[in-house]
Amino acid sequence: WFYAEPRLTPIVLALAVGPVFSGVAAIPMALLRRRMAFGRVVAINLVSLSMGLVVGVGLAWLGWGYRALVAKLLVEGAVAAGGAWLATRWRPAPPRRTAGLRPLLAFGSYLSGSYVLSYFSRNLDNILIGRVAGSTALGFYTKAYQVVLMPLRQVFGPISSAVLPTFSRLQGDPVRFRAYYRQGALLMASLGMPFVVLSGVAADRLVLVLLGAPWLDVAPLLRLLTPAAFVGTYYLTVDWVYLALGETRRQFRWTLIAEGATVIAFLVGIRWGASGVAAAYSLMTVVLSIPGVYYAFRTTSLRPADLFGAVWRPAVASLAAGGVVLALRGVLPGGDGALSGLAIEAGGILLLYVVLWCLLPGGRKALRVLYDIRGVWRRGDPEAAGEPG
Repeated sequence: WFYAEPRLTPIVLALAVGPVFSGVAAIPMALLRRRMAFGRVVAINLVSLSMGLVVGVGLAWLGWGYRALVAKLLVEGAVAAGGAWLATRWRPAPPRRTAGLRPLLAFGSYLSGSYVLSYFSRNLDNILIGRVAGSTALGFYTKAYQVVLMPLRQVFGPISSAVLPTFSRLQGDPVRFRAYYRQGALLMASLGMPFVVLSGVAADRLVLVLLGAPWLDVAPLLRLLTPAAFVGTYYLTVDWVYLALGETRRQFRWTLIAEGATVIAFLVGIRWGASGVAAAYSLMTVVLSIPGVYYAFRTTSLRPADLFGAVWRPAVASLAAGGVVLALRGVLPGGDGALSGLAIEAGGILLLYVVLWCLLPGGRKALRVLYDIRGVWRRGDPEAAGEPG
């Protein structure tokens, strides 16, 4: 009744099975990541995505329409859950009274509370846009959100899986914890920032290549969401600190404040439709990131300078590279071809990004640290890579 669309009812009921699959897979997948069995994790994800794609495309070809998308998501969840169980020997057992269980329950309850608050806040924008601006505006906004956050998800997920187990082991060693965190933040920012900048500079061509001409209204929304994605390339690393140090109670408190402010911003921004909501989200993400970092680090051995000192070079280099390419868009080769123009702009941003980084003070040293990170993390000695500067 909320959207006055009766076809949504069976879709929602079918998709409600999805969280069941996620819950079934949660513990086995966590155990695989804890054992650093990332090969199995990647294999499970690839197989589930491939199976879902095959089923979705096949059913769409048979005329299932939008129901093919629902089936695709359910197949992905079911295959991932089954693969996770097959890849581990863990099986649930009856609960036992165990000493020290209360801290674990407290950790999990506060973490779950943070996730619930974030989930509500991050979906309220969709609810408001669908209700006030209609399904077409919601479709454009959803696609913009997916496109601009795609590089962020691809970078953050695998890196988080790799660093969190080691972070947890280093919580009693502040010096190594600090070195490891700085390297992780450097890696996140250096990989994510240039691609986020590219999505803002070449939004129109990116939409044409990925979605086609009917979706060109996504481009302005994509640009409005770019600041939030740019800040997210380093701000998401704050969650590593909360989780590794067991500070989920403080994480919950900050989430309550931050998501509450974001909800208010959405309620104000919806007056201007999807564009207003996108601008409100970016504004609140940028504004809250600074106090969010200070609050997260206040009771730890980390200082805000550890984070900002690690990410300022990729930030300056990527923004400067994007600014140069944006200023030269009218004279760059590529013409009206979306794909050729996108390729030239992407190449220009990445080339300038590396060159400008090398020209910055300490830039070459930071690049060497970045190059060495993968090897030293495998050996478990983050100090061997040196400090980002």
